[in-house]
Amino acid sequence: MQRQSVSQDNESPNELLKICCLGILFIGLLVSVVVYLVFSIVFLIEDYNISNECKGSNLWEYVLVSTILMFPNVSVKSDKYSTLAIIVVIIGVLNLCMSIWGGIELWDYSCHDLAETNLWKIGLASFILQVSIASLCIMVPPILLCYFYTKEDTAQPNPLKIDTNV
Repeated sequence: MQRQSVSQDNESPNELLKICCLGILFIGLLVSVVVYLVFSIVFLIEDYNISNECKGSNLWEYVLVSTILMFPNVSVKSDKYSTLAIIVVIIGVLNLCMSIWGGIELWDYSCHDLAETNLWKIGLASFILQVSIASLCIMVPPILLCYFYTKEDTAQPNPLKIDTNV
């Protein structure tokens, strides 16, 4: 009886450490999202007039849409793995499309005056974030599918294999 309680006491600090680390990561992610949203809104308001002077650019609109579409990236939740995989791929494709639009706006249609503003910087941050999310969401599901397929394949016995130990 005493040995079991000692082993349980040794596991509880590890579990507590895991919970603390996950809590800190969650709080850090939440703070990052709030900071991104606040700075996006502030820079959209501050640089509105400069973006209107640049007639060929839609950078202001790109940052606005990126800020609005930030919410679906954060709130993905499902109980079924197939539904979750489909949602992740859709989010990946959406972010890929947004990053293509952002790249065009940042480097092709952006005026010189606009390139020196905070709006351009938050547009660049949105572009980097979208490329990262798109890469993860498009590459991870096929890798996990291959992993689960090979794991399931090795777990089942092969009926065609000949037993030579007889």
